[in-house]
This record gives sequence, structure tokens and C-alpha cells, in this order.
Amino acid sequence: MQRIIYGDLLEVLKRSLKPVDLYNLARTCKRYKKSISIGCIKKSTMDEINRRLGIIFGEDLDEFVAIFRNSKAVITGSFITQCMLGEYWKDSNIKIIVNSDELNEPFDHRQLLRPEFQDAKHKFRNDKKIIKYMFFKYRVVEAMPSNHQCMSNIVFEVNETRIMFETAKQHKYDICKNTYDLDGSIFIYKMNEIFAKRANFQPDCIMHMKYRARGFSFYDICGESVTDYNIWKKLDIDFVKITPYDDRSQEKRLQILSNDRNEYDLHKYVISECWAGNLYIVHGDQIPGSHLVSCFRKRITNACLFKEIYPGVEHLHSFDDNKQTLLVINTFDLLDTIH
Repeated sequence: MQRIIYGDLLEVLKRSLKPVDLYNLARTCKRYKKSISIGCIKKSTMDEINRRLGIIFGEDLDEFVAIFRNSKAVITGSFITQCMLGEYWKDSNIKIIVNSDELNEPFDHRQLLRPEFQDAKHKFRNDKKIIKYMFFKYRVVEAMPSNHQCMSNIVFEVNETRIMFETAKQHKYDICKNTYDLDGSIFIYKMNEIFAKRANFQPDCIMHMKYRARGFSFYDICGESVTDYNIWKKLDIDFVKITPYDDRSQEKRLQILSNDRNEYDLHKYVISECWAGNLYIVHGDQIPGSHLVSCFRKRITNACLFKEIYPGVEHLHSFDDNKQTLLVINTFDLLDTIH
């Protein structure tokens, strides 16, 4: 029987495991930590990125990579983070940074012809730039101009995957500030935080919800943990206590809050709706703005962080300029503990 030794097995593992698995394996004992270097994890990350790009671009991958390198472009953003973690995130695109001159190069993409990209023998030329190539090859789904009549980003769809080209790294989270040039050079900004799934807090409810659902925890600028209790102060969202105006059941009140046609008015500490009448009494000295919105409405497209954390708890949103206040039912036991 052929003898299998430790070194042989480890080399097989290093070639087959995902980056996060290599990272965790290296933490199990000193021997693995010594054998699995940061370079091994970086190589595994590049292999996983290349594998996923191969699935997305299929037989066009080689020509895409050749022109990508010709433009000196780099991949950045959450796509690299996903590859490191071995995850696939919903509603996430691939971000690619290109030179500003190329992103804003004036040309009529409707006039791009095949001879520009293929020689007489129908072999693909790699001396072209990536933006022209993407216009020639794929469908553009979004082109966002900036305030200076220049393009902020252009988004193409490649086999149901969105590829965004932009000129600067616009990442709120440190875990996404990574780059890869498809030529063997990768930069990983905060590897430990990526694998620990810890992200720097950003006062953006929608982004926070997405990364919270992906299993991330958060820390503030001082390094302290951001929890479901202290997040509201960091988001500059105040709370006001409300009580039911009458003896209608919670189920009935939630039905009213879920009605798309209902509009709410606040007058002398009473919240009312023109069809349903008086609903709640507002308590305390802090009177919110009169523009009230129910996130229980079926047509509301923006998700609500409070409803995500505390589902089924009656509340309304008040907006006064850029200030938001949550009017929350007094039966919510944790109301006095939130700060």
C-alpha cells in the first residue's frame, strides 16, 4: 500500500479548500499555521475569483481577461469578499475600476463593428479597451452621469450577472476595500475582519440590513460593538412612545397600518387616519414631524431595520427634514432599554 504522509495531504487540502477554510485550518494548530501562509490564502482567493468569472463569461473569458489587462483595470468590492468567504450574496454586482478617460471616452457604441475586435482570421484582438469591448459584447443596463457631465459608472449584464465599471473605489465597508488585477496581484485590506465577518459600522439602514442578514457584526469608530440596542443612537433615530387610542385589537391596527391607501396625520398628540379615525396617542414632550409613514404597507419598497429586528411591533416613521423618529407602541417591552 502506498504510504500517505502529512505533507502530501496538506498540499491537496491547500489546492482544494476555499480561502475561509484555509484560514480556519491554519488557526487549528501551529503546524498548519506555519504551512498555510497568507500567500496560500491569497492564491486560493484568486483561484476562486477566476473560477467564478469562468462560469459567468464562459468561453469568452480569455478575451475578456486579455482586454481587461490591456485597460489596466482592477476588480474590487464585495465580489472578492464573497469569494474569500465562499458565499454568494443576493443583489450584489461585480465592481471594476477603470481609468476615468476610458470610462468617459466619447464614441458611438452603436457603430462598433466586429472588425474592430477581430482580425481577418476571426481571431480576437486584445489591443482594445474594456469599455468599448463591453458595449460591443454585452447589454448596458445602467449609465450614471456625475455632476460634471462625466460618467460615474456604467453597468452591463453578463449572463444575469451585473458588472459595474467605475473610476474610484466607493466602498463604505473596509471588508470590501480589496483589489485584484487578474494578473496575479491581489490586495486584501483587512483579512482577519473578513473571515471574522466583522464590519465597520456605517449609518445607512439599508446597507446595515444587508450585511446584518449576511451574518456580519459591526463595530464603531472607537472599536466598540454596535448592537441592536445602541444602533439607533448611532443612526440618530429617536423614539417616541404611543398608545392605542381605543380598544381595537392589535390585529386590527396592523391591518390598518398595512393598507396601501391609508395616510396618517398627527394633531394635538393624536395620530389619525381619514378612513380609520383616531389610532394612537403620542406621549412625551418630544413631538415628531407631521409626515408619518407606515412601513407595513405592501407597496413600501424600502425595508425597515426596526421591523427586521423586531417583527410585528406596531410603529410609524416620522420624517422632519433629514431627521427620523420612530413612534413605537408602548407594549414593546424593550422600548425603555433602547438608546
